[in-house]
Amino acid sequence: MGRRDIPQRASTAWGKTPGLARTARGRELIAILAESGRQCAARREHLFKHEWAKKRLCEIFGYKSPTQWNGYMPPRSDPADDRGPQLARPNTSPHRAALNQLLHEVRTFEETGVLPAYATAAEDGEAE
Repeated sequence: MGRRDIPQRASTAWGKTPGLARTARGRELIAILAESGRQCAARREHLFKHEWAKKRLCEIFGYKSPTQWNGYMPPRSDPADDRGPQLARPNTSPHRAALNQLLHEVRTFEETGVLPAYATAAEDGEAE
């Protein structure tokens, strides 16, 4: 039996920590989490408008459904590198690179109407 004060499903424990908003650092963390959530939602919104992008997302991560992606973009620097942000090695994850490329292709399509070479107009309801 779980404790009543702990949510059964929480995206992060930090936002649910009692008393967090009472400190300046806590309020800063809450604001960072809120902004991160908005950025993830915006990425999902842009990508999910296009069938070809959803299909490519599933190929990149091996998802059965694009809704498995929460909009998270891995950090630019290697999170395992503890030398600080100025000295940290770049994150060379192939998943990050592929996701970054896909998001760039979505932005390019939305600005120019030009689909990536692998996509077809039939895959996108907006393209002719």
